[in-house]
Amino acid sequence: MEIEYVKLGRENKETEAVQICLKEAGYDVNVTGKCDAKTVAAIKAFQAANVSEQIRLTRNNADDRLPNFSPDGSKIIFDSNQDGHNAIYIMNVDGSDRKRLTHNNDVNDGQPAFSPDGSKIVFSSDRDGDGREIYIMNADSSNQTRLTNNKVNDGLPNFSPDGSKIVFNSDRDEKADEIYIMNIDGSEQVNLTNASHVDAAPAFSPDGSKIAFGSNRDGDRIDFDIYIMNVDGSKQTRLTDGNACYANPEFSPNGSKIIFDYADRDGENRDIYIMNTDGSKRTKLIDNKADDGHPVFSPDGSKIAFTSNRDGNWEIYIMNNDGGADGVVGHNTWEKLVTKTENGMKQVVKLVLEKAKWK
Repeated sequence: MEIEYVKLGRENKETEAVQICLKEAGYDVNVTGKCDAKTVAAIKAFQAANVSEQIRLTRNNADDRLPNFSPDGSKIIFDSNQDGHNAIYIMNVDGSDRKRLTHNNDVNDGQPAFSPDGSKIVFSSDRDGDGREIYIMNADSSNQTRLTNNKVNDGLPNFSPDGSKIVFNSDRDEKADEIYIMNIDGSEQVNLTNASHVDAAPAFSPDGSKIAFGSNRDGDRIDFDIYIMNVDGSKQTRLTDGNACYANPEFSPNGSKIIFDYADRDGENRDIYIMNTDGSKRTKLIDNKADDGHPVFSPDGSKIAFTSNRDGNWEIYIMNNDGGADGVVGHNTWEKLVTKTENGMKQVVKLVLEKAKWK
């Protein structure tokens, strides 16, 4: 593998020393010199431990999308049109034992999400002919119950961390989509955003105090940004800087990061990024010529499931929370390496790896 360097803004002997060590560890760096064997071994161990394969979990000629982990991390639910119309499916986290959960011919069920205790699944469906509505069912697909009832589209539901609320987007007020919240029995449906532009794809923070979502309110129709607000709709704050499409945010389990997908306005492919919850330190996790999107963390934060069309149609993939072989050095990987290096190079290794891109 090669490493492509962005200028660090300064040239010094320490930076050169790190580049020499990286070259001897197998990276393509234009520098000459020798490195101590212990540091080379540490870099090679770091590479082996922290570069994960992006693994394809579904394999068919249909579109499989919108993965969501069970609370114990053992299962993934998703929607698929492999049997014609969209339906909800479940599989093991390794892609095995795939089963269809909803069986409604000639309708579309999709956008599933587990409840925090794993006993329920919320989803959207057009089965009653009044547009897309929010439904809830037991995890074994029994007791499918309609929660919203209007002649518009309600979608992309998510549970609150305590399981008492569901947040979703709806275009019911004769506007574009806005963010709503309701009790899990469908009562007390409240508009949180009240905006004239699109607000969509809401997600709760792990402590239930915040909601992240995407919106085009500060740009034109194709420019979306990530916003965050209090759970009552107050303090709606923009985290990204426009002139592109930032979409589908999800919080990390510890609440310190937001993962999302991004595409620039020139029609480039979608990639997966991660950032701090204040919008700082945006880092690309996947970089390839296909579209990758709708990322979601496993409950322990060690894995990321996502959707990609890299093999022609939309399929579900999974990777470690560090990018993958065709991605970039992850947001936390330098920390693992600097603890293994010696000779006073820790800060330089940090700088180099923060600028290093897998090719």
